[in-house]
Amino acid sequence: MNIKNLYLTIIFFSSFISLQAQCGCLEDIFENDAEGNSQQIINLFDGGFFTEGPTVDSKGNVYFTDLTFTSETGNEPGHIWKYNPQTNETKIYRSPGNMANGMIIKNDTLFICEGADTGGRRIIKTELSTGKSYILADEFNGKRFNSPNDLTMTEDGIIYFTDPRYAGDEIIEQPVNGVYRLIPNGKVELIIDKISMPNGIAVTPDNKKLYVGCNDENADDANPNFIAEYLIDENGAVELNKYIAKFLPPTGPDGVKLGNDGLIYSALRDPYRPGIYVYSTEGVLIKKVILPEDPSNLTFKNDSQDVLYVTAGGNLYQVDLYLTN
Repeated sequence: MNIKNLYLTIIFFSSFISLQAQCGCLEDIFENDAEGNSQQIINLFDGGFFTEGPTVDSKGNVYFTDLTFTSETGNEPGHIWKYNPQTNETKIYRSPGNMANGMIIKNDTLFICEGADTGGRRIIKTELSTGKSYILADEFNGKRFNSPNDLTMTEDGIIYFTDPRYAGDEIIEQPVNGVYRLIPNGKVELIIDKISMPNGIAVTPDNKKLYVGCNDENADDANPNFIAEYLIDENGAVELNKYIAKFLPPTGPDGVKLGNDGLIYSALRDPYRPGIYVYSTEGVLIKKVILPEDPSNLTFKNDSQDVLYVTAGGNLYQVDLYLTN
């Protein structure tokens, strides 16, 4: 090997190790791959286009969305699917889905972010017992939202949601890609306006801490993607407290959930090591499960929280966090 080739080889491996180190997987670059985790990962459904927003009702059924980008699917307006773990069947729950994206279920009410690209660009709720839907918010300061992406809720019914714009030809009316708070009385407040592309979001049940992920395709070394912790004071003011993790592009966090164990569960989109990454609130990588493709979002199967439902590509996976081969 000549000097030039040796130099290029060193540069390549230095870059590779840097990318691996950022997600805490330097110790097992050539291990812990998706194939090796096959017993942990079960593909429950593979008939979607771009699945998102999994959430579970009181009977254990899984609702998840399907973002059928109109430029690639011939103007399909999105769908909401329902997976029944008792029958192992997945059927359409609602179509059109109005480009539904992130969803959560509280007290058997389905709360939905409807995005852009022919979607509703609003927050709605659907009573699962009746199927009736109600619009909770569709504008701020008299202007339509950009494209509500994901949402989270406190014990007393306060909703926080992110509003970036990744797809859709509709006019962008909001001047920022914001993070909003929706009070039960219908009032909408812009609480964070300095995240370039806010995406996954999770709030502590007591409404004291908020975790937000930034997943910007145009991020760079100077402005990386991240998961950050914000403090919420008794008056509702939100202040950046610290960064849980930062990611060099093109790696970035999508969906984010908080576990009962106080850990932060992230669906990490990464060209080398896509998967579920679990962090402490001090930013320590506790665990990861490498997946066969980039995940978009996740939810816990039940209160034991040792099994996840994960959307990725056009699929719905079941991921056992602690089963090993």
